[in-house]
Amino acid sequence: MIISHKHKFIYIKLRKTAGTSIEMMLSKICGENDVITPLGKEDLIRSKEKSGEARNYHFPLKKYWKREIAQFLLGQGPACFLEHFTAQEILNRVDEEVWNDYYKFTFDRNPFDKAVSYYFWDGGDKKYGNIKDWINNGGLYSMSSYNLYSIGNRVVVDKVYKYEDMEKGLAHLTKRLNLDTPLQLPEYRAKGTYRKVKDYREVIDPESRALLEVMYARELALLNYQF
Repeated sequence: MIISHKHKFIYIKLRKTAGTSIEMMLSKICGENDVITPLGKEDLIRSKEKSGEARNYHFPLKKYWKREIAQFLLGQGPACFLEHFTAQEILNRVDEEVWNDYYKFTFDRNPFDKAVSYYFWDGGDKKYGNIKDWINNGGLYSMSSYNLYSIGNRVVVDKVYKYEDMEKGLAHLTKRLNLDTPLQLPEYRAKGTYRKVKDYREVIDPESRALLEVMYARELALLNYQF
């Protein structure tokens, strides 16, 4: 997740949508006062590529809730922005003019393809046997997308770019942010070695497809994705 005061944008990061690579790319254009959340081990790579380390992700004291002040005084550490914060969580912690004036965007992906990608990242056939068992065991619990960029079932970002149209999306984003240099994903691809099957149709059985169509009906309708 990034809040850029320099370029006046808010990037909401979803899972399994090249989010880490996008965040590494956007970090390169950020200013010293921008909010960049930590990426774990990828922060070392981000630093080596001179793309900007995590910074300013602790909440300003005026945005602390009472229980967070108490926790801080008890030595439990400062409250901070997290990598996959929702739109609502961000709205709770930024000034109203920032939320209203900044360009808010995210990248989403065909839910069928994303589910298969997440399935293999989480252990795949070796761990679960098949994707239906993975779904029935709560595998999709943390693979939220629509809820991250909506509030009260209403999309609140200015643009949801498609993962599948990454090049077109980056060109539009470059123009929208009025950047001198075109945005380009880094050569490093985070977490891209888990998936063993390219075509999600080879993995998703009819019952699993029906479940996914219900669970991700909003994303499918919003972005006109098909099986």
